[in-house]
Amino acid sequence: MYHRKRNTAAVVGLLGVLLLEAVRGWAWEVHPEFDLGPFFMRWDDAVGTQRTRAAGPFLERARCRDGAWLKAVRPFWAAAGDPAAERSVHDYLWPVGSSKRFRKEASWRFIVAYGLRFDVDDPRSRYHVWILPIYFQGRDAEGGRYAAVFPLGGSIHEFLGRDRIFFILFPLYMRSSINDVVTHDFLWPIISHTRGPQVLRYRVFPIYGYSRLDGSYEKRFVLWPIWTQVRYYYPNSSGSGYILFPLWGHLKLTDQESWMFLPPLIRFHRGQRMNLVYAPWPFFQKVSGEIEKLYIWPLWGRKRMHNVSSSFFLWPLFWWERHDLGRETKRRFVAMPLWYSEVRAARTYRGGERGKVTGRYWKLWPLATYQRENDVRRLRLLALWPLKASAPVERSWAPLWTLFEYRAAGRKAESEFLWGLYRHAREGNVRNRVSVFPLFSWERDEEALPGGRRGWSLLKGLLGYERDGDRRKIRFLYFFRIGAGKASR
Repeated sequence: MYHRKRNTAAVVGLLGVLLLEAVRGWAWEVHPEFDLGPFFMRWDDAVGTQRTRAAGPFLERARCRDGAWLKAVRPFWAAAGDPAAERSVHDYLWPVGSSKRFRKEASWRFIVAYGLRFDVDDPRSRYHVWILPIYFQGRDAEGGRYAAVFPLGGSIHEFLGRDRIFFILFPLYMRSSINDVVTHDFLWPIISHTRGPQVLRYRVFPIYGYSRLDGSYEKRFVLWPIWTQVRYYYPNSSGSGYILFPLWGHLKLTDQESWMFLPPLIRFHRGQRMNLVYAPWPFFQKVSGEIEKLYIWPLWGRKRMHNVSSSFFLWPLFWWERHDLGRETKRRFVAMPLWYSEVRAARTYRGGERGKVTGRYWKLWPLATYQRENDVRRLRLLALWPLKASAPVERSWAPLWTLFEYRAAGRKAESEFLWGLYRHAREGNVRNRVSVFPLFSWERDEEALPGGRRGWSLLKGLLGYERDGDRRKIRFLYFFRIGAGKASR
């Protein structure tokens, strides 16, 4: 049954692509722009993208001026590419599966199965094939092959931050390495031993553990988490500390000192870089110095560090962020789960004048979303995806629930309702076109010919009128036309 459904989906997708290509080719021969409402449309949108769409939002093909392209049989398959960036992506009933290509690197994913080949032109290149968390196979950067079946045994390379992992009947035994540092685990995480250049670690959890990095620190615990202690040997920050859980703890270094009571609830810290008070954590947090922070959680809080500042009210319902990104600032406001907004603007000019807004995005979930990039604007209804727009959702799902869309770029603008049932396109005061499929359409183009072009049509040609320059025609019963030589002024 599963294979039958999968084959049926594949056949539907293939027939959809063939239908789109066939109708697209026929319509191009008729006219580069073609409008049969939700059934079939071909046009250049407000931003200059050549778009072909059939069966409402289900079949689509688009090509941008810069060569980027899109093809979709929604929601089963969607693909997009950018030849200039040597990048392409295919989605298969996203998020079920996807495949990507970037220059010579190719990857794919199907539910929990994942594959990556670093150079498709080299049959001996580095690659990974993983079916998480059961099966692992691949070739590492040094050409070494590996394979493993969890939890029975095997070897895994370049995984979880480790160069190599070898295990037998996990958690019975495991060996892992990072460079020359090797760790042996028995009945993980109970017994462990690590040794390498300047590194020594061992533990019998939770009875006793010891860790040392020569010239940096020594750490140990006894009956974790009851007793832990540390000694630091850093040139500018040396000293020692301990925690007797859950009573108190103390850390005394050359450049800082901390006292903890009922850790981690209450902590007082003073240092050269910052001062800190938790009383108790996480409800009251006050930090000053390189980081400025005051939290009365979850009621209210604010924080500033480096080029980022943030604040919240009734966390996590309302929060603000500001990022200073060199010549640009980005401001974000969220009112969970209904509202999300983001504004990008040039840095504030001297004298206090605010810089020009270069980008704006907001979402009123699940009703509407708006986006602006320089002079390109877009408004859509509905917006069922609860998070900020993501590329896979835009390719495979968003057009299915977009009942109304408005696009504008410079003097050009277009509106669409129910995937072409109603359309309105204009370019300043020069061009204007309105259609309500299949009832009525009206068009005006002042620059088409000397004298311009105007016309209207009922029921796609049952009755219509056209004027091109100094000529005019009446159309009736779809095939019959009556023309006149001069248009009256």
